[in-house]
Order: sequence, then C-alpha cells, then structure tokens
Amino acid sequence: KALDLGLKNQVVFTGHREDIPQLLAISDVTALTSDSSEGVPQTVLQYLAMAKPVVGTTAGGIPELIRDGETGLLVPINDAAAVARAILHLLRDKDLGRRLGLTGRELVARVYDREKMVDQTEQLYYRLVAARHKIKRRQAAII
Repeated sequence: KALDLGLKNQVVFTGHREDIPQLLAISDVTALTSDSSEGVPQTVLQYLAMAKPVVGTTAGGIPELIRDGETGLLVPINDAAAVARAILHLLRDKDLGRRLGLTGRELVARVYDREKMVDQTEQLYYRLVAARHKIKRRQAAII
C-alpha cells in the first residue's frame, strides 16, 4: 500500500527487530490508528512505559490507555486529518508531549506493572476456583 501511494522513501518496513527499546527511545511520538476492535494494545503500553506521547483512535481498548489530554491524545476513527493535527501538536508542544509521556509512564507503572498483572491474574484464578467450588457444593446439597 505504501508503495502504491508513492511513499517508498518515507516509509520503512523493518521486519522483525530485537532493538525495540532503542527505537522507542529515539521516537518523538507514535500513533496507533486502529479502526476496529483493539484489546489492550501492547504498542501503546510500550511507548507509555518509555514516557513517549501517543496519539490513538477511540477504537476498542485504546481509550483505556490513552486518556485524552492526560496520557496521550485521542482522535476519531478514520480521521487522518485529526491524526495529523494531533501529531503536529505534540511535535510543536514538547512540554505537552513530555507531560503526557510522564503521566503515561505513571499509568503503566501503577496499573500494568508485570508483577501487579501476574498478581491480579492469580487473584482472578483463585476467585474463579472458589466460585466453582461454591457452585458444586450447592449442586451437591440439592441432590
């Protein structure tokens, strides 16, 4: 598609990379322009963890991570002009980009820390097992 649009010299398809943290570190801003359902996009988490500003659409779970004006900028789905304006705004207002990036890093540390995620998953499993045992006890009592 990029070649069809004449963007051969503006777009680089890198393939598999092992140096993602280094690439994120030299980025000024990123954009996730999904137009359909998204879970919790790992790309956004990675950029936020690096305190980088992010522009994203309102698709799926993106607004859970990108809180407009707080951890990034949200734009409507399929609105290329809004994406461009948001990116330019962040490139021109470095202080805003830094503030959004730092708030994003705090969000990742507070909510999406690996240890916390593992603990929350374990707690969910314990609750599910406990609920299942309650159901089995009730069924046994009925019989």
